[in-house]
Amino acid sequence: MGEMLGYFWRSVDDKARLFLYMALALLLSAIEVVIPLLTGFVINLLVAGEGLGRVAFWSATIAVLGVAAGLAQYGIAMLYTKLHFDASFALTSRTLRRMQRFPADFFKDFDAGYYSKRVNGDSEELSIFFLWTGNQALANATTSVLVLVLMFRANAWLAILCAMLAAVVVLSYTLTSKEIYRRSMAFKEAEAQEMSMLLHQLSDVAFIRRHVLFDRYAQTLERAYGVTRTCVYRTNRLGGAVDGGVEATKTALLAVVILVSAQQVAAGALEVGFIATAVGYFNALAQAASFFSDFGTQYQGCRASFERLRKLADAPLEKNGPGKAAPDVRAITCHDLSFTYPGNEEPTLRGLDMSFSGRGLYGLVGGNGSGKSTLLKLVSGEWSDFYGGDIRYDDAELREMDHYDLREHLVGYVEQEPGVIEGSLWDNLTLLCDVQPPRERVMELCGRLGLGRLVDESPKGLDTMVDGTHASLSGGEKQKVAIIRMLLEDPKVMLMDEPSSALDAKSIDSLVGILGQLKKDHLILLVSHDDRLIDACDHVIRL
Repeated sequence: MGEMLGYFWRSVDDKARLFLYMALALLLSAIEVVIPLLTGFVINLLVAGEGLGRVAFWSATIAVLGVAAGLAQYGIAMLYTKLHFDASFALTSRTLRRMQRFPADFFKDFDAGYYSKRVNGDSEELSIFFLWTGNQALANATTSVLVLVLMFRANAWLAILCAMLAAVVVLSYTLTSKEIYRRSMAFKEAEAQEMSMLLHQLSDVAFIRRHVLFDRYAQTLERAYGVTRTCVYRTNRLGGAVDGGVEATKTALLAVVILVSAQQVAAGALEVGFIATAVGYFNALAQAASFFSDFGTQYQGCRASFERLRKLADAPLEKNGPGKAAPDVRAITCHDLSFTYPGNEEPTLRGLDMSFSGRGLYGLVGGNGSGKSTLLKLVSGEWSDFYGGDIRYDDAELREMDHYDLREHLVGYVEQEPGVIEGSLWDNLTLLCDVQPPRERVMELCGRLGLGRLVDESPKGLDTMVDGTHASLSGGEKQKVAIIRMLLEDPKVMLMDEPSSALDAKSIDSLVGILGQLKKDHLILLVSHDDRLIDACDHVIRL
């Protein structure tokens, strides 16, 4: 519990707000304990024939406490909302930032839908448990202790009966905690897999419609749902059995409390007004018992979420050297370079020796699977933990370099399937620029690469909003955005993976002209099947 609490504690930025939240919860618990005591006291005043003024005073005191309880409850609700959302976001953000620096093999068969559900769901559960369930546990524990102390002072027999109810809850939790944890873990994994399947089906909707695969995909989703349903049923069946046992014990003990209270009144050991107090206190303890019965189940579920988050938090990060990239490079040299993707038996590259001088346009050609795109990734510092041989930037071996710094300051990359962020067209084009370029320069490149028409026809021009999840840009337009983005960044080393695969003929001709100018003071490695681009290269290397 302590380790889990510490993990959550680091996600709360506003500690003062958290302490206020807890203080209000304790105040509310104290008020809820005092009100039944005052109620019994007022009944005793009436039985004793006290004046109406004294009764009215204590009745008004109860009303004031009720108002204070309502205000405390409102404050708790407002503080919880702010704390919960902030803490959940901090947990999710912290986990995602770490995952983004995992070794490249982690992402080889990466399931975004599964990890989206897993990280977000586990962060939510941890936040809810400590802020709401944990706070309720603190409040119910405070209530239970105060009630037991006051009950013991009023009548020892009634206090013993109340303590028996607490003992039943503790015993039930002790006997079932390990099995609840195991079932909760299985349920969370099944739920994440089902949500992953759902996300894939939403992403593949065009493919499903095109090939009329409705029934096949529906059956796949039903199978995933069946596993989740079985897991949640098994978890809730055990939790329901525990709750049922506690409820039966609670009802039986309530009857005994009423019977013992009546006997104690008859024996003169208890004032009649305190029967209402005793019953009220027992009901408060019974409510706390029901809560702690559920709390045990929720704690094991939260523990499962914490273990999954901790597994990601403790996973090793991608190895990264300390060396910073120089502002320029004279040559990139590969010696005896070999690479095999994790899980594959056959190497993609084997014993490769080649050198690229610091200026010029190099074309990489070869059949599918020959390693062209892989070579670009390796040169950019991706998969740096997995290659054999050497890759050197001048005299610096790539493994000893900070490859994040390398890609940020020296190497640019145009992917086969470019990414588009949610934002304006301008945001996407200037995404990698340290200093915002002149608008005229951006429009010039848009015009040369055939993106000018899109800008001119859009009502907001460069301020038009686009994103990568909707068909707001065609494949060719995304490719043009990626090329312009790199040209505006202007790195000394440019890696381009099939940059013309979705371009029209006129745009390809423009790209050839641009590369012809850039190669004079840049090193450009180009993978392409387009003869026009390959013919423009100074050197062609076949893999």
